Amino acid sequence: MVQAQRGLIQLVNASRLRIGEQIRLEEALFRASSSGSWCVFSQCQVQQPTVVMGISGKPKELVDVQRVGKDNIPVLRRFTGGGTVIVNPDTLFVSFIVDSKALLPGVKVFPREIMRWSEGFYTPIFAGLCGPDNGFHLEDTDYVFDEVKFGGNAQGISGKRWVHHTSFLWDYDTTQMGYLSNVCYVTRFYNPQSPIASIYSFSVIVSFLNA
Repeated sequence: MVQAQRGLIQLVNASRLRIGEQIRLEEALFRASSSGSWCVFSQCQVQQPTVVMGISGKPKELVDVQRVGKDNIPVLRRFTGGGTVIVNPDTLFVSFIVDSKALLPGVKVFPREIMRWSEGFYTPIFAGLCGPDNGFHLEDTDYVFDEVKFGGNAQGISGKRWVHHTSFLWDYDTTQMGYLSNVCYVTRFYNPQSPIASIYSFSVIVSFLNA
């Protein structure tokens, strides 16, 4: 792989890749210490809903195994930590793969510090899209508007390199959420009596804020 120029981030539009191919691409870029820093973004390309788990996820605890098997839903495991998501063409992905010494030496290579950096990165973007008083912030490990979740994060760290994935829900199908067995229960600001009531698609939030 060609040595990347220090201090620059390279952009990759991976929208033509299937989700499994994108995961493998991101892992290869993350593992290659000479590859520099990257931002990989895409609109998910799948023929059917697909479950993606973190590296330590246990299917029996996170997925409705019987329903997934009955409907032939693919289940993939990515190389980073974080939660389990159901993805479809309404899912938008953004992953930062960073050589911290070259690109962001001021950001400590710890999960919470990286999360805070990402919040600062996205704040002006959503201010431009939705106005400055949109309520966007980081809540635990999720992006929310006020207390409404619309994006989840996962990370991996190796030495001075780190990867920060985000899955943004442009839209979602409540029936597909049923393939997961623990939707939102682990996030402290959700109503446990109605586990999907506090997830909103980004398209609905943008329409509401711009009304």
